[in-house]
Parts: sequence; C-alpha cells; structure tokens
Amino acid sequence: MSLEKFESFGVKMEIEEGEEEQTALVSLTTFQRGHPTLLGAIQITIGVIMLAKVVVMFFIDVDLQIISTLYWGFIFYITAGSMAIATNRKLTRPMVRGTLGTNLLANLGAIAGGILHFYVAFTFPSCHTNNVCFYLGLSEMAMVALCMLEFIVSILVVFFALRALCSSS
Repeated sequence: MSLEKFESFGVKMEIEEGEEEQTALVSLTTFQRGHPTLLGAIQITIGVIMLAKVVVMFFIDVDLQIISTLYWGFIFYITAGSMAIATNRKLTRPMVRGTLGTNLLANLGAIAGGILHFYVAFTFPSCHTNNVCFYLGLSEMAMVALCMLEFIVSILVVFFALRALCSSS
C-alpha cells in the first residue's frame, strides 16, 4: 500500500490508499441505519394504493380533470420507494444522491397532493347523489392521511441520506 500525502487547512496528513474508500463506505452505511428498505416498501405501498384509487375513479362517473390533477403523485412515490430499496442493495454515493433527489420530489408531491385532496374532499364538483359525495369525501380524506404518511416517510429518507452524504464528504 502506498501512502498519499496532502495538506488540508495547514495540517499535513498521510493516508493509506484503501483507507479513504473504506472511510467513505463506513459513513454511507449510516444511510442503512434508517432502514431504507422498509421505508421504500411503505412508499411503494402508498403509491399502489393511490394507483388503485385512480383505477376505481375511472369506473365511477368522475370528472377526468380531477383525476388527472390529483393522482400523479403515485408516480413519485413508487419511484422514490424503488430508489430507496435499490440504494440499500447497492450502497454508493451516486445512488444515495439519487435517493435524496427522488425523495425530495416525493416530498413536494405529498405536500401538493395533500392540499389538493383536502380541497377536493369538501368541494367535490361532480356528485350525483349524497351517498356518492359522502364516500368520495371519505376516500379523499384517506388520501390526505396517506399523503401525510408519505411526507413523514420521505422526510426520514431525506434525513438519513443527507446524514450519510454529509458525513462522507
């Protein structure tokens, strides 16, 4: 093994060649302490539930504009969850950065989706009977709860990704 000499902030240091890579890998394992596979599975489950609601809404006489506005978030959630699981399996710095980016997008999608679902829950424009309005309002409130859960999960993944990236740099 060869020694590499460098100067940082006026302090001269010598580092062995393999030691730097090992230190970076150890600091990236702090990402795995957050159980990204479990958090990613939760994100994928939320995305699949929202996708199932989109399919059901197609069969109910609902305005297509509402469906297209509200239910794009499942794409972000499934992508972010898949990225978190993949990063746990192959832990590299670019993968952690990608997970950070996709979870930031999922976080923004959860905020926007929660606000839109809450609004639609109380002002559903295309109800034909009171029973339909009641059940659609309840399902929209369930979507608000899922958006809040997605927000919390994506914040946790972002926290652990930032912690791993900041400690390894």
